[in-house]
Amino acid sequence: MKAIVFSDSHGKMDAMIDIIAKNNDIDKIIHLGDLVRDAEMLQNEYPNYEMIYVAGNNDWSSNEPKECLAELEGKRFFITHGNSYGVKNGISKIIQRAKQLEAEVVLFGHTHIPYECYVDNILLLNPGSITLPACGSRRSYCIIDLTPKGIKTNFLQL
Repeated sequence: MKAIVFSDSHGKMDAMIDIIAKNNDIDKIIHLGDLVRDAEMLQNEYPNYEMIYVAGNNDWSSNEPKECLAELEGKRFFITHGNSYGVKNGISKIIQRAKQLEAEVVLFGHTHIPYECYVDNILLLNPGSITLPACGSRRSYCIIDLTPKGIKTNFLQL
């Protein structure tokens, strides 16, 4: 199973549409918030792909959940924007929540900076921002490939 993970698109769709068009071997599109409207537009544009998305801190009027749990290829994913866990100030709260949920993978955004690490056998992954990078990073996204051998991640920059 292969998924494209986007975050923090902030109303700019062009890059995501181009990326999806060039990656027709994907199975899912995951959007980590800011803006939910963008994820909904992608879902309308690409109805054949399963979409998973959550609301972020700029999705004030959205009724979409701020987090969700998903089982993908037998792995338990905790998916959130990250602002509710103070990820701009560290990852301890999001790790604690992941442990409570018995998640093996955490996908989060909010910082606009690509990030990947393992803490206590939990993979934490932030694809960065597809439109508004921060702290010297570049516009980015991630492709995750779940295989029987494990999870392969590929961060890509624009």
